[in-house]
Amino acid sequence: VLAKSPTGSGKTLAFGVPMLDRIDANGYGRPTALVLAPTRELASQIVDELYPLAHARALKITTVYGGVGITKQERDAVNSHIVVATPGRLEDLLQRGKLKLKNVNFLVLDEADRMLDMGFRPAVDRIVAKCPRERQTVFLSATLDGDAGRIAREYTSNPAEHAIEPDVGRLEAIAHRFIAVERDDRLSLLVRELRADRDLALVFVRTKHGAD
Repeated sequence: VLAKSPTGSGKTLAFGVPMLDRIDANGYGRPTALVLAPTRELASQIVDELYPLAHARALKITTVYGGVGITKQERDAVNSHIVVATPGRLEDLLQRGKLKLKNVNFLVLDEADRMLDMGFRPAVDRIVAKCPRERQTVFLSATLDGDAGRIAREYTSNPAEHAIEPDVGRLEAIAHRFIAVERDDRLSLLVRELRADRDLALVFVRTKHGAD
């Protein structure tokens, strides 16, 4: 499956629910499913969203990413039905020899265009090569043009394609205003703006001190 889908369009459940439904908790060989993500934040987000559903089906799901101890991740990954990983740390685990991908029936590449932009193409190629050729592959990307599209077709065979376009109507409804202020006056003006007739407000600041 090739899916062109912007961030926030619900793609985690779109690939996660059918994947979880098809995994046998008592089946032989783990992991059965592998989800590749470009960042540890996205990997954690995917697991947080899928964990309640996986738990309800007696399926184990775990994250694998760098910046934390590798021993526990290796132990958890070997015993999990679903592994959600960043490419670099997953290769580290594969090189240690205990984790194998020979039983992966479901391969998902989430935000694949970002993985390419971050230079993960060689690592992803090596990881995909270790998975069985007969598998279900889901390739999710904000674009299926250029390199992303070519790679998507290399990893899949006769894929179904789906495209979710951004909500242009919502984008057109946004109004932008710029207010020039002196540095010492900006807080009082901000308070005045926040007191105007509005429901929710999001304020971006440069420092922790500024937020306080």
